[in-house]
Amino acid sequence: MLKNKKNNYFIFIFSVLVILSSGANPAFAAMEVNLPGLSDNATLSQYAAYIFDTLIGLAGGLALISFVIGAVTLIMSGDSAEASSNAKDRMKGAILGLVLTLASFLIIDKINPSLEKLNMTKLPEVVIPVPAVESGIYFFSEAGCTGDSSGAVTSSQNNLEGLVDAGIKSLKIVNDPVNKIDYGIILHENVGLNSGGKCSQPITSEGCQSINIDPEAADIFEMNKENPGGAGDGVSFYSEPYGWDSGADAGFYNVDNDEIDSPSYQASPEKMCFSYTGVKEPEAYQHKCAGGTCGNFSGSEGDTTGDEGVDCSTDACETFKDCPGSIDIKGSYLVAVYSKDSKSGSSDANYCQTFNGQTRDVEDMDTEPVVAAGGNEISKIIIIPIK
Repeated sequence: MLKNKKNNYFIFIFSVLVILSSGANPAFAAMEVNLPGLSDNATLSQYAAYIFDTLIGLAGGLALISFVIGAVTLIMSGDSAEASSNAKDRMKGAILGLVLTLASFLIIDKINPSLEKLNMTKLPEVVIPVPAVESGIYFFSEAGCTGDSSGAVTSSQNNLEGLVDAGIKSLKIVNDPVNKIDYGIILHENVGLNSGGKCSQPITSEGCQSINIDPEAADIFEMNKENPGGAGDGVSFYSEPYGWDSGADAGFYNVDNDEIDSPSYQASPEKMCFSYTGVKEPEAYQHKCAGGTCGNFSGSEGDTTGDEGVDCSTDACETFKDCPGSIDIKGSYLVAVYSKDSKSGSSDANYCQTFNGQTRDVEDMDTEPVVAAGGNEISKIIIIPIK
């Protein structure tokens, strides 16, 4: 009896080895050799189905071989009851194994053929959402937009203190292309946007920006890139305070809305020649003598007999540079008036005062700190259409 158990154990181990060697080898070697019934570019699921079918065939073959061995053993058992019983048990086990093998094949192939096809469904791609960066202007404590950072700032600030503890050394503009929001900024060295002082040029480019002043305040604005001409009715400059008042008798220079492009319009005050159409001012008020930028009158001051026959004056209000009286901002424009600060030793227009047309006009330039200490003239005008 013990011998038969050992034989059965040996046969079981042998059968497993045969199955593994027959089934596993194609699984591992199929990538290197061509298997009958499989194409050269078979998928992994096709290899798995091939191995499954092969194992079913091997199981059926082994059951048949076991049955034959049992039958031969039964015939040769003679009068040995034990050998005959073992042979019959082998044959019964072989028949049962064959029936189970055939049944599994029928279930797979006839009842639900799709079970035979081991399709490996590709897992859906997992997309990890990247948190959207809030649009606005970020201030940093170090150059290159590094160090401590503020959150997104989207409106003008009269005082930047506390946004970044260690002071501001750089900034980053993050626009919102979905909602078509494009930010710009003018930095001021003094607290308070109405105080005037050293300031930056308008910064309108997206991304990290270096700065060359120690800012304490900032004009932050949304540029009107889509329809700059639709920001309003333009900006008018006058030679007298309250120049839009008909009783002011002021010269005027108009910048029409269709002239103001995005991101900004720039004008030189010495080329902003006043018109005096319908204005009751003497010629000496309107025209400079020789050397003027809006005409070249050869007559001397108080002399009406010059080549042009025009009375002129060296102090005439010929341009906005000569007589900056007032500014009428007729719409959504940010007007920056720049002058040179002679004390800084720089030739750049690095002193400015800004005026937001959404909040106020400039009624009297004499009351506004638009000219740098030590300076005496305006050097540049920038008009930015804003939302």
